[in-house]
Amino acid sequence: MTIILLIVDTSASMAQKTYLGTSYLDVARNIIDALQKQRMKDVATRGYDRFFLITTEEYPNCIKSGWRESSAVLHEQLKRLRPRGRGSISDAFMNALKFINVHRAQTGSYVRFTVCAMCMCALFIY
Repeated sequence: MTIILLIVDTSASMAQKTYLGTSYLDVARNIIDALQKQRMKDVATRGYDRFFLITTEEYPNCIKSGWRESSAVLHEQLKRLRPRGRGSISDAFMNALKFINVHRAQTGSYVRFTVCAMCMCALFIY
């Protein structure tokens, strides 16, 4: 089973518009949707992926979707994301690392890390 941990910046700056008229938060949503659809197309990973969604809100409100929940919950939570406040991406990374460390200690799994700087969306794949 692969757990893909997504960190999305939901600070007010994500309401900025691109040259196409979409907000940066919409770009992040589209990237996550494309990632999930691509993973579903791959026969080797279909049905084995779990997604964990964390935002830049304060703990515990930052946890939007856990890895035990379905992809429908992930999509619903993605739709509900709104840019507001002054979220700290560093705090979101720290929260994510805490969750990863607990899960890694319980399961003995390893972690790969990728960041999409354009949309402030991070992926922890383990």
